[in-house]
Order: sequence, then structure tokens, then C-alpha cells
Amino acid sequence: MHFHFIPYSVLLFASSCAMLLLALYGIKQRELTGAKFFVASMFVGIIWVLGNSLEIMGTDLRTKLFWANLQYLSYAFAPEFWLFMVFQFSGHENWVRPRTILILSIIPVLTSVFVWLDPFLGLVRRNIVLSPGSSFSVIRKDYGPWFWVHFAHCYILNTFSLVLLFGAIWRKNKTYHRQAIFLLIGLILIMLPNVLYITGLSAIRRFDISPVSSLFSALIIAWGIFRHYLFDLVPIAREQIFEKMSSGAIVTDPKKRILDINERAKRMFHVTDEKVIGKNVEEQIPVLFPPNKDRYREILLEEGSHTRYFEVTLSPLKDYRENLAGWLFLVNDITGLHYAQEQLLCQQRELAVVEEQHRVARDLHDNIGQILSFTGIQVQTIQREIQRNNIETATDYLQRLASVTDQTYNSLREYVFNLRSPKIKEIPFRTLLEKYVVEDFKNTDISLKIEIDPRVEPLLESAEKKNHLVSLTKEAINNSVKHSGASEIIIEAIVDQTGYEYSIEDNGKGFPKSFSENSSPTSGVKIMKERALLSGGEMRIFSSPGKGTRICVYYSEEGKI
Repeated sequence: MHFHFIPYSVLLFASSCAMLLLALYGIKQRELTGAKFFVASMFVGIIWVLGNSLEIMGTDLRTKLFWANLQYLSYAFAPEFWLFMVFQFSGHENWVRPRTILILSIIPVLTSVFVWLDPFLGLVRRNIVLSPGSSFSVIRKDYGPWFWVHFAHCYILNTFSLVLLFGAIWRKNKTYHRQAIFLLIGLILIMLPNVLYITGLSAIRRFDISPVSSLFSALIIAWGIFRHYLFDLVPIAREQIFEKMSSGAIVTDPKKRILDINERAKRMFHVTDEKVIGKNVEEQIPVLFPPNKDRYREILLEEGSHTRYFEVTLSPLKDYRENLAGWLFLVNDITGLHYAQEQLLCQQRELAVVEEQHRVARDLHDNIGQILSFTGIQVQTIQREIQRNNIETATDYLQRLASVTDQTYNSLREYVFNLRSPKIKEIPFRTLLEKYVVEDFKNTDISLKIEIDPRVEPLLESAEKKNHLVSLTKEAINNSVKHSGASEIIIEAIVDQTGYEYSIEDNGKGFPKSFSENSSPTSGVKIMKERALLSGGEMRIFSSPGKGTRICVYYSEEGKI
């Protein structure tokens, strides 16, 4: 091969150097969307430009033809690589599939083969001769039938790329608008001179100046990469995802300059692209930065007499090397949720008041009410003994009444100052029964027996549960003292395979089964059943005339504490 230096080739070498630098940048950023096909486009561009330079500097037909044939590798595959890059840039990455690549590569592969067979077949070029010129000679030829197949294939792909880029330009977002413009200009700078040359409309008809215009195309793309983050932030399915998000979304660079903002966020903060794109987010939307600098925060906006509440989540965006590439602000309007939570809190407070009222009613009934009821019985007994002139017996009952009155005072004091609950968890259940039940009824004629299975104690660790069972027991014994005529009451707790059972049984006169099933329960029975449910159990009453009454509370395995 023989060459001689042509000054025009300097521009071609400069163009190849620019493409090489862009290819190296693409390799460095190869994990970014579209970068791999961008690198492929730059490398076939380098083959094209260098091949064209060596073709021009060649001095004989054989040399020029070799480098001209090599350039067809670039002519054939460059439109395909560029189209796939545009697919990924414009949010149509799902179109880049192995099958699509294989089908679109059939014509480029055949073209790359047929061009070397032109001396025999003449499918791409025919009548090839060397045309001398004042500065350098060029190849003159006629185009063969396959060339027009190749030409149509290339420019269909290029036209499709142009359509996608024009569509990206019409997007509402200004950032992607600019990115698409840079890619569009870069493609047109290569396509237009080539079309004019092939159709014979170019002012320079002896040779194709497209390789030189590729220098300017490379510079335009480089400006787009480094000034407008051409491949750092690609709008993948942007219209389907980013713009239609129910959350407000703001994307910034590491310095918090706004790169993108969706429609939801614009409406939230009443801003436009022209106002905020490229500006510092802290200056444009300062409400996003309250004194609390946590990644998650709640903010509020005053809009006249109406207050709106938002939650803001700040997430870092990282590149494939785990370096900080930007920030993502996700903003959700939680005004409705905030007011719902306030309403729920108000309802919870009201419910807590009602629950406390019920608790106070139960406690007063189970404690003070029971003692006052017992006091009433004692007063009636004293009156009866006085009428019978049994002064000594009446005096004895008065002493008992005085003792009960003291106990009432102590119980009321304990209740008012809430001295029982903090300690009740630490006191064994049997001890509680002896202290708060046996002690209260020691002045009656009924004998109380306690039979607690030791295995029950570990199951009664809850102070609330113990308190309910003690109160339930006192109510049951009080009813027995008043109505049953019993002489003995047994308090028992046993454990079996399915759970455990707590019972209060007397040997009184009992009542018919039909009475217990058909009669409406008294307030005392209602409160006992309520106590049983609150303690996690189920209460049942068993009684028959002359055989006493047994009140049982059942706790299944799931009811254990």
C-alpha cells in the first residue's frame, strides 16, 4: 500500500481522536443505560473516519479500494447501533432484544461481505475506476442493486431514530428536551452530508464530507454529555413511570441542583420547569429543608387558612461504582392521613374516658359496693338483735361493723391512690386472695377455702388478670353471702391439658337451671362475665336447687399469659 500526506486528513484524524475519547468515556460509564451502544457507535465511527482518511491518502486503486471496503463495516452497522442507543435513551429499552438485533444485522452483514465481492458480482459497486484530481485522486463508481437495499435499510433506521428523538424533544421536561436535541443534531450532522453526496446534490461532489462533519457531531455530543448529563440520567419509560407517579419526585445532582421534577411535585409546590431546572433545590423549594435534616421528615405548607402536610423521603442515587450521582426527593401529600390520625386520636381519647368510667364502675361495685352491701346486712342483723333484746349479740355485730367500716376506708384509700396495681404483679395470686378476699369476708359465718394448683401461678403473671379474678371472686362470694345461705365456699384453680379452670363454689341452696338460663342477669353477674372476658376467659354458672352454685371461668391454651 502506498500513501502520501493530504492536509485534509488532519481533520479526519481529529475527528477520530474525538470519537476515541468519547468511546473511552463510554467504556468508563458502561453501566449507564445506552452507554454500550454509544461505545459501539463511536468505534464504528472511528473505523469510518480513519478508513476514509487512509483511502484519501492512498495513491493507487488497490489501496483506496481496501480502505473503502473497510468503511462499509461502519456504513452498515452504525445506523443499527445508533438506533439501539436511541431506543434506550427514549425509554424503549424493551425493544432492544437479541432477536431484534439479529434480524436487523442480516443486511449489514451481507453488505459487509458483498462489498468485497464487487470485482466478481458488482452488487454494491460496479465500474470502479480511479479519478485523478488536483489534490488527491478518488474512486469513481456506479452503485449496484444491493447498495440501494443497504441505503434504504440504513436510512429507515436513521429516520426511526430521528422520529424517536423528535418525540423526546416534545416531552414536557426541559432536561430531556435538551438531551434529545444534542443527539438529534449529532445524527443530522452525519446524515445530511451523506444524503446530499449520494443523491448528487452536494456542493462537493468528488468525495463524501460526512467523515469531517462527524468531528462536529462528536463535539456536539461531548457538550451534551458533560454539560447536560446526556447518559447520567436517561428517561427510562419516563412518561409511563416518572410523570405518572402519585408521589411528587425531584431529582438533583450531588450539589442539589434540580435535574428533573415531575408534574405532581410541580403542582405541590407551584413551580415550573423554567423556574427550577438547573437551580438549587434548597433555594427554590426551601420548605423541603426544615431544621430537621433527617432523610425522612414531615413538613407543612400554609395555604391561606388551609394547612397541608407532606412527608419527604430523601434517597441518594449512586452510580455503578457506588459514588454519589445525585439525590431523589419523594414527596407524599399526607394531609388527609394527618387529619384522620387527629380524628382517630380524639376518638381514642374519648374511648379511653369511657373505658375508665367502666373500670371505675366495676371497681366501685366490686369493692366499695360489696362492702356497703355487707354493711347493710350487718345493720339489719343488729336491728333484729336489738328488737330481741340481745344486746351482747348486737354489740358483737356492731364491733364487726366497725371493723368492716375501717376496711372500707382502707380499701377506698388504696383505690384513690392506686396503690394496688403497681405491686399486684409481684404478689402471688393465692396471697392476693387471702389479703383481699378472705380478709374482707372474715367476719361472716361462711368458711372460705382456697385450693390453688401451683402450676396456675406462672399463668397469672398479668396484674390486670389477677385484679379481674380477685374482683370477680369478691362479687361471687358477696352474692353467695346475700342469697345462698351457704356455710362454705371453695375457691379452686386447676390445670388440665387444654388450659386451666378457675372456680368459686358454695354449698348453698342454689337455683333452678331454667332460672339461670331464662332470667336476665343482674348487674353483678354482668360485671362478673365482663371481668372474665377481660381476663381472657369464659364464665359459666352451674346451679341446681339444694346443690349449691358453681361459677367457673375457663381459659384455653391460647388464653394463657
